[in-house]
Amino acid sequence: LQGIGFAGIAPTIITMVGDFYTGAVEATAQGLRFSSSGLSGALFPLLSGLLVTVGWQYPFFLYLLALPIAVVTYLWLDEPVTEESAARADGSGVGSYAREVLALVRHRRVFAFVVARGLPVVVWIGFMTYVSIIVVQFLDGTPGEAGLLVGAGSLAFASSGSQAGRVAAYFDHLLVPLVGANLSLGSRILAV
Repeated sequence: LQGIGFAGIAPTIITMVGDFYTGAVEATAQGLRFSSSGLSGALFPLLSGLLVTVGWQYPFFLYLLALPIAVVTYLWLDEPVTEESAARADGSGVGSYAREVLALVRHRRVFAFVVARGLPVVVWIGFMTYVSIIVVQFLDGTPGEAGLLVGAGSLAFASSGSQAGRVAAYFDHLLVPLVGANLSLGSRILAV
């Protein structure tokens, strides 16, 4: 259920930021989005670790933070409505929308973008999922050391994301930093 929720939220947030901002300002906004994800990835395990010392069920209360955020989002964000989105709101255009999306993914460049966007997420989620198991079971580390490693990764994620606007403003085209970032990610994967 959490994965389904994330799958719906992430593209919506990315699209909203793209609708509200352009150019280097959009890159900055997207970077801040990444930074907030990284900071929450560093802080929530720490808070969960503290709460679990009180009781195993208490870390689950952190998910309640989503409720006030949902209320604020509902009250303060206006949803732009077009004729197309209004027609789809009743569900009648869902089938045609799905066919349009599948037709888009068949284009070589769109498919390449989907893969390029999805692969780092798969790698990051794999890291977050298995780092504790690897550190504790295979490297004889402690859960605290595994937590520090996850926190360090999240802080690196947050700090690098906060600089996306500066990087985007430095280059005329975003292909160079995109290729550079993917080469960096790929080389680190090979190193691990």
